[in-house]
Amino acid sequence: MRYCKDPRIKDTLGIAVNIIEGLGEGLAPVRTLHMTEDISRNGLRFRHERALPIDSVVRILVVLDAPAQMVSKLGRVRWCQPRGEAGHSIGVELTSVTNLDGIVWNSYVMGRQRAIAA
Repeated sequence: MRYCKDPRIKDTLGIAVNIIEGLGEGLAPVRTLHMTEDISRNGLRFRHERALPIDSVVRILVVLDAPAQMVSKLGRVRWCQPRGEAGHSIGVELTSVTNLDGIVWNSYVMGRQRAIAA
């Protein structure tokens, strides 16, 4: 299923990535901390030290700074590109959010879009 691409916004947010599914049978979930490279209403991109399998399920905990809030979202790895010494760029489509987290996330992204356009 293809999703509608929203404009990407360069933004660095602190995120915790819990890799839940797709690492291989018998492997425990892994939690790592990263910064986003860009965001949109439907997804985000971040750097990771290693490749993540396409279609891996991840839980993203995003720390928003204005106002200070934490948003939890489920996502699916849609692409992974090597970046040499810098590891890999990982593209995640956000697939599941609670109503409140969805409202908070969309409000944050739209606010950033307005700020950039001004």
